[in-house]
Amino acid sequence: MIIFYDKITGEITGTIRGRLHNEDQLRMWIGDENENGRIICQWKKTETLNKDKTEEIWEPEIQTELFTELEKNSSLLKELVVDTNKVEIVRRPLVP
Repeated sequence: MIIFYDKITGEITGTIRGRLHNEDQLRMWIGDENENGRIICQWKKTETLNKDKTEEIWEPEIQTELFTELEKNSSLLKELVVDTNKVEIVRRPLVP
């Protein structure tokens, strides 16, 4: 998944879904590159031994739990923003 966000507010402005991205997708950008940033999460293949057999497992390279949850439920994006200082995705702060 590729997530585009506003560099000032951290608001998510768009996404490109998927586990693996081709060169064309990696060159894509939403909006002005000076105003918008992006977080690219590729998925990596790992192998694990499970009950005497090797299984292929795919997991996100970054923020593993969050990207796994996003893949199952894309509407979760509405609850997220990007922490522009750490450049990582976080849950939107609750407003009292």
